[in-house]
Amino acid sequence: MILDIDVGNSSVKWILRGGADNSPAPRGRVAHGELDRWLGQFGDQQLTSIRLCSVVGSATEVILAWAQRTGTPVGVATVQDGAGGVRCGYRDPSRLGVDRWLAMVAARQACSQTMAVVDAGTALTVDIVDAAGQHLGGYIVPGLGLMAKSLGDHTWGVRAPSSGGESVEPGRATAEAVGHGCLLATLGLVESLVERQALRALFITGGDGACLVRHLRLNNARRAVEIVFAPSLVLDGLAVALPLS
Repeated sequence: MILDIDVGNSSVKWILRGGADNSPAPRGRVAHGELDRWLGQFGDQQLTSIRLCSVVGSATEVILAWAQRTGTPVGVATVQDGAGGVRCGYRDPSRLGVDRWLAMVAARQACSQTMAVVDAGTALTVDIVDAAGQHLGGYIVPGLGLMAKSLGDHTWGVRAPSSGGESVEPGRATAEAVGHGCLLATLGLVESLVERQALRALFITGGDGACLVRHLRLNNARRAVEIVFAPSLVLDGLAVALPLS
């Protein structure tokens, strides 16, 4: 069996692939501090390999050390220009976050139109890929929770919620105004890119992805845009970028 691991800034997502039957692949989420204990449960499951995407160096070290102790091969994903039919748009591809890259690679397997890949996590990233598979570049802004927290941390008397809001109606208390405003600002960014880039599809992932999907208003006669919520997009990209057996 192959253990795919996506180490993000806030938590670690995983999926176990290659079981004998056709049952859904086990998957879940674990905190950074629980990594070593969590990995211990796989000691008797005869893992053939691990495929790893990580943006947190300390977590990478824990996983690699465990794999070395158990003799488990590890493939660590990097940005490989052209992988999965996507050409990197960064002047220096090594500076592109590997999680963003894998999300684009996975989305490209399902879509050959001009699209945006939106990862709504601690940071909100948006990457544009055209119909020919050329990455045009992207945007990085604070995620909903980080955006709200920055107001609470850097303004006097503004009590911010712990995350973005669940409504875009005008807030009737300060925390509501902050939460709803952060959500509306984020939606405005995504919706404006639909117009500017003539997007035909949006692939949305990340912890706040479901919230964005609920509030996006793009499917109408004037601009029919396919919206795909794909919470395991980075993990799916690992399977494309590192086709281990």
